[in-house]
Amino acid sequence: MNNGVNDMNIIENSIELSVALRSDVVKRIGRLEESLFVFYYRQVIIAKAVRLMFSGRQN
Repeated sequence: MNNGVNDMNIIENSIELSVALRSDVVKRIGRLEESLFVFYYRQVIIAKAVRLMFSGRQN
């Protein structure tokens, strides 16, 4: 009977660890997506600024 209790404790601990790891991964992915989003829009703003800068020039 003691062996069954130990097995259940191992399973519960594994599930808790799995949930904690999954939560951490989701947070990291969220931060990565946010960073990529910010990076992309910075590039868009820079590209628009460069186009505006050169659009006033005459060849």
